[in-house]
Amino acid sequence: MDARLAFLAAELRDYQNDAYAQKFLELVAQTQLATRRAKIDDDIFPMAVAEEAYRLMAYKDEYEVARLYSSTAFRDGLARQFNRSAKVSVHLAPPLISRLDPETGRPRKRVFGPWVFTLFRVLEKFKVLRGSPFDPFGYSVERRMERALIVDYEKMIRRVCLRLDAGNHALAVTIARSTDSIRGFGPIKRENMIVARRRMAQLVDEFNGHAAPQTPEHRQQNRAA
Repeated sequence: MDARLAFLAAELRDYQNDAYAQKFLELVAQTQLATRRAKIDDDIFPMAVAEEAYRLMAYKDEYEVARLYSSTAFRDGLARQFNRSAKVSVHLAPPLISRLDPETGRPRKRVFGPWVFTLFRVLEKFKVLRGSPFDPFGYSVERRMERALIVDYEKMIRRVCLRLDAGNHALAVTIARSTDSIRGFGPIKRENMIVARRRMAQLVDEFNGHAAPQTPEHRQQNRAA
């Protein structure tokens, strides 16, 4: 598990910064502490949280798309498949300029020529704006939903940790994985997030109904969370 955590933290460090990666590690550390406190001899719950928290935190926004297309790995892959004279185009549906397809109701993709890779190299440097008031992409419905879901997932997991025991461990793992159905982009992803939120709420209600009574210490920690 340690090797996997180190890999995911490194990915989040590249995605945003050290503080972002540390936030991820602190959440997973709390699940590990809760598991030990409950005398559970496996890492299923912490690992489930690690994988899902990473997936939620590393959402593919405009800055991340630019970073991936600008990466050395991507350029090396292109060089292996095409000769230097080949012109590569990218099909994208940028949210600020894409119109909806009347037949599908989804953003219509446009073709961008080789010049877009220069734009990607510039755009990736502005990832520091991600989620800030100065983020021009952060005001879209999808981006707001993604950021809110990260916050709510973290709060949910921290509260589950406070009441974790051997009896509700399996349910806790299911709760940790309750967002794994979120896929896609644009309207598809928004619909999946709405469905996942309903499932999260149902599972938490079930967990609260079966959880062991809280100690005074746990009640105080829960209020702080």
